[in-house]
Amino acid sequence: MHFKTATIVALVASLGGNLFTSAAPVADVAVPEASTTDVEIHEILAVNTTVSLDKRDGGFFGSCDVVRLGNPTSTLIADCRDLSGNWRTSTLNLNRCFANLNGNLAYVQHGNYGNSCDVRGSYLDVNRNYAIRCQGNNGVYGPLKAYPINPYITNASGQLMCFGGST
Repeated sequence: MHFKTATIVALVASLGGNLFTSAAPVADVAVPEASTTDVEIHEILAVNTTVSLDKRDGGFFGSCDVVRLGNPTSTLIADCRDLSGNWRTSTLNLNRCFANLNGNLAYVQHGNYGNSCDVRGSYLDVNRNYAIRCQGNNGVYGPLKAYPINPYITNASGQLMCFGGST
């Protein structure tokens, strides 16, 4: 089956879900036939690769500036433009956007990665990737890895969001 993104958004919304939050279609998406409406989707980010179904939320870098981490460093802070063009300081708790899956950051709603990653030692690198170390299933912290966050976070009229919800 082949649907336009807008069709998928409408379908997911009618089922009470929130798969995409972009207002404009970003691509056509091929959807396999399924016998049930329960679909579980996870994305795992790795150091050199990103497994991605589509650019669902993202791209806040184009409308936000002075991007930084707060205290705790699981809080993203940025100055973002609202619909009127005014700058607003916005915060987003990244625990709402990411999980730790065996030592790798993954885009999972309310993933609460901060319980098993070294949040105090995390930072944004020169490319504004989120650099952090997380525990594997064995409880041992792995190496520092840098993860792109821009594709997973959006600016909605001056408010940073992931999965269609704010802070």
